[in-house]
Formats: sequence, C-alpha cells, structure tokens
Amino acid sequence: MIRPLPAQRSHAAGTLVAFFVGASLGFLFLLTDAKGPAPFLAAAIITTAYGVARSPAATRGRRVLRMAALLVVLGAHALWSYELVSFAGELAWSIPAAVWALVILLSAGVVWTHLPRWKRVEVPLVLPVGLIIAACLFGWRREEARIDCDDLLDVSGQPNVRVRIPTTAAQASCRAGAILPIARFPRHLWESPDGAWYVFTTQLRNPEHNPSVPSPGRLTGSICASPVDGAQEPSCVGVGTAQGMAESAPLDRLFVANWGAVLPGGARGGQVYALSRTDPRRVVGRRETNVLSGELFYDPTDDMVGVLSDEAEYMYPLRASTLEPLDPIPTPVIPGDSHYDEARREGVYCFAAGPLRTIGGSAFGAVAFSTGPYRYRALASASEAPWLWFGFSWGCDWDPERRRVYAAIASLGVVHTIDYDTGKIVGTTYTGMGVRSVAYDRARNRLYLGWYLAGRVAALDLATGAIVKEWRAGRFVRTVVLSRDGKRLVVSSNLGVVEIALDG
Repeated sequence: MIRPLPAQRSHAAGTLVAFFVGASLGFLFLLTDAKGPAPFLAAAIITTAYGVARSPAATRGRRVLRMAALLVVLGAHALWSYELVSFAGELAWSIPAAVWALVILLSAGVVWTHLPRWKRVEVPLVLPVGLIIAACLFGWRREEARIDCDDLLDVSGQPNVRVRIPTTAAQASCRAGAILPIARFPRHLWESPDGAWYVFTTQLRNPEHNPSVPSPGRLTGSICASPVDGAQEPSCVGVGTAQGMAESAPLDRLFVANWGAVLPGGARGGQVYALSRTDPRRVVGRRETNVLSGELFYDPTDDMVGVLSDEAEYMYPLRASTLEPLDPIPTPVIPGDSHYDEARREGVYCFAAGPLRTIGGSAFGAVAFSTGPYRYRALASASEAPWLWFGFSWGCDWDPERRRVYAAIASLGVVHTIDYDTGKIVGTTYTGMGVRSVAYDRARNRLYLGWYLAGRVAALDLATGAIVKEWRAGRFVRTVVLSRDGKRLVVSSNLGVVEIALDG
C-alpha cells in the first residue's frame, strides 16, 4: 500500500498540484479526439483518486474506498506507461536537450522525495513521465511542419534510395543542420499504368497555413500529379487533406477522396475528384459531399465508388460514371487504407480501433467487405484474440488468391496474418510499435512496413518472420507501395516521394 500524503497540508497540497500537472501532461493526447478541457478534467478525476488512495484509512469503508481509488490510479499509470513506451520509442528524437535535462532533474526529485525520511512536497512519478509524453506530442506537431536537412542527407546517402519528388524546392540546397519549413507533404500514392505519372495526396500540418486555401510552395493542394522523374513541377488541386484513391480502367478515371473544404454555411465537408487516368493533371469531375470523405474503392460491376467517411458511420456510394450520390449504408470504420479486387468483388478495410469501434459487440483486427450486395464482417475478432481490445490499426495488405490478410496492429507492435475466409489469426510477427503502412510483395514473399513517426521502412520475410532489410525514408512515412513492375518501393514522407530500388 502506498504511504499517506505528507502530514502538513501545504506539502500535501503541493504534492497533489504536482500530480495534477503531470497527469494533465499525460492526458494531452485526448486533444486529438476531444476538445477544450478534456485533459484537465481527466487529470482532476485521477488526482482526486490519487488523494483518496493516499489518505488515512481508519474504517473499513475508508479502506474499501482507498483500494478502489488506488486501482483507478494504477490504471492511469498503466496508460501513461504505455504512452511513454509508444511515444518515446518513436519520437524521442524530437525532444530538445533542455527538456531531457529537466526530465533527469525531475526523475532525481522523484527518487529523493520518496525516500522514507522525506516529509515535504513530493515529486510524483507522473510529472517526468507526463513531461516526456507532452514533449513527444508537441515535437510531433512541430516536426510535421518542417524538414531537417540532416534527415535528407542521411536518406540520400543510402545506396538505391532517392527522393524523386521533393516536398520543397529548397531541398536542392540543403546543408547539414538546416531546417526547412513546409506546408504540406505527401500522403497516399498512385502510379499510372504506363509508369509515367505519380499521383499523391497531401496533408497539411503547419498551423501557420489555412487548410481551406491553396498552400505556398510546390505542393499547393491536396491532390498532386507529377511525372515520375520529377522533371516538372507538380500540378495540384484541392484544399484540406486528401487520402483514398481508386482507379477505373473502363472509365479512364482516378477517383480521389478529399476532406476539409469549407461548405456554404461554414461547415467542413468533403469532395470526390475524378481525374483522367491517362493525364492525371486533368480534372474530369468533382462531387461535393457534406461528410469528411477518406478512403474509397471502385466497383465496375455496379458502376459504384464507395466512399468511407471520417465519422465511421456510413459508406457513401456514388455512381462512378456521374458521381451521383446513392443511399448511404451503415459501416462503422475509418480505414487508413483499403484494398479491393474488382473480379472477386471483395476487399479489406485496414482499420481497428479497440473498444472505440466494434462489430457484433467485439473489437477486431481488420474488416472484410464485399459487393453485390454490399456487406462487411470483422476479421480477427477479439472474442478469439482478446488483446485486440487494445489494438489500433491503419495499415494492411492482402493476397486475395491465397486468402491472407496482413494487418499491422500499430498499438501492439505486431503484424497478424489472418485467414480472409474464416477471419482467424494464423500467424503473428512482432515488428515493434508504430507500423502505419503495409505493402505485400508476393514474388519475394515479403511485407514492406513503414513506421510513420520513426521514418523507417523495412522488408519482412514472411517465411522466417525476420527483418531482412531496412531503409530510412525521412520522417512521417505515411504510405509504402510496391511499384507496378515490382522493382522498387514508392514511399511518401515529409521529404516527398521517395523511391527505393529493390534489386540494386
């Protein structure tokens, strides 16, 4: 049992204030989904429980209350420990030296003020832990708006790796130690059938720029097309952020989903663009929607583009030939990626969100779907794999012939091999936390994995479960795809579009 708070009220109050500050820092991640005072409300609740857990327990009722409060506090510490491992493991590089020095001082204070002879204000463990968590989150936000030239020089110095389409023209004159501000950087990637063009979506993370207007620099919009050799400036359209892409050979179109546009009345909505597949600089159609459109797929049989929203409520079908909206269908997913086989009329959504989104009352590792008619089902149900209640995933790939799905569970640091037909997990490989993108290479029997925060790309041999090759691709690796000819990887990062030759 933990010892009571210091006997002197001012010292006890100081200890509780220090705990509240640390807890608030540890709960800052809540700002990604909640607004305003959410971290501070959560911190106040846990601080109250902390005070109760360290109060005298003279009666049986007080002892029960104290034990319940202690369990709440231990649960919070388990969450903060997980955050520490997850964030610091991937983002320690973004924390300034001065912050690390303060962490060391506070950690020494934790040890010193918890010695048996100490009777004054204590430094709670959550204070240095919360500081590291908050520093990682602020570092994440800061680093997404810039390029460190040391990263560029490091990436360019590798054999068989080159930045094909730089995010900013200033990268051409990068020197060691320099920092380049950026507005946007690439997100998802598509290569034209003739290998002449890359189309890539972009995201804006720089708070100095308005996402509702064209951005400064080379990447002015959320959807950009460029010759693969980067010889011409990218041609960009759209505002906000764009994500999913799906091509239609019969219609000669590339459909791209975008969100963040300001609609009449001030609300934010989305758009679905139709680009020419042979000349993707040309917009041949566009449909505004009142939802934040993210991933999509194309089904030629039903002449349908299925659009998934960022609200995880519906799949919004559009008539592909006209972009006419059809009746939405409930679908509780927000995929980070999706794959669809037009001939088989089935696919997979790369998505898992633990207890936040369930199917049939259970968490899952990925979601299978099919058309004619449209339906979906969970893969790797938590009813058989209970650890997936803590699983969050945005990246996967599949082999529709061998009926295997390879789902990266970023929050648990594993890739699950899932039988597409039964939904059962048939293999698990530990990869380390943070894998955001997965590309399957059937010819080499490999998976290529991209770590978003660390900027790492690795080749995983499926026969042995071993990492057989690694590359550095910048920071914030959002997508890794295999080129159409299978000879190279195409990677998006804050540096731009990066190519990695596989047989060099």
